[in-house]
Amino acid sequence: MTRNFILFILCMVLLSGCASRDGVEISGEIKGAKNGTLYLLSETEKGDIEAVDSFAMGKDGRFTLYAPQGQTRLYSVSFERNTPMRSFFVEGVPVKIDAVVDSLSAASVKGGENQRLYDEMAVFLKDFAAKKSDLYIKILTH
Repeated sequence: MTRNFILFILCMVLLSGCASRDGVEISGEIKGAKNGTLYLLSETEKGDIEAVDSFAMGKDGRFTLYAPQGQTRLYSVSFERNTPMRSFFVEGVPVKIDAVVDSLSAASVKGGENQRLYDEMAVFLKDFAAKKSDLYIKILTH
């Protein structure tokens, strides 16, 4: 009887530990990431960067983070606060990130509509900066 009770309690503890977490799931794979901690970062109203969630990376490079449920917000993932990071929008739908550890800032992110618009804007700004640099070079060489 006591043995069954202990087994029951153990099973309940294990099942409660496997329960899903609240929030929007951010998952993916970072190829080449074998150890370290991946942080989900967000900017506070004061302008500080805070860690919302973290994940100890395993040998397979797969991770799952959770952002609080609520309004659409810009988040970033990074291994440390001062290393390259990848920003993305979380708007209530699951987010999928695929990257290589050496180029986290160039990660592929699949999410909602705002993420698509954010990616389009980033491409536009990159092209604009390249054209601006070319124009400066033409002005300086003539």
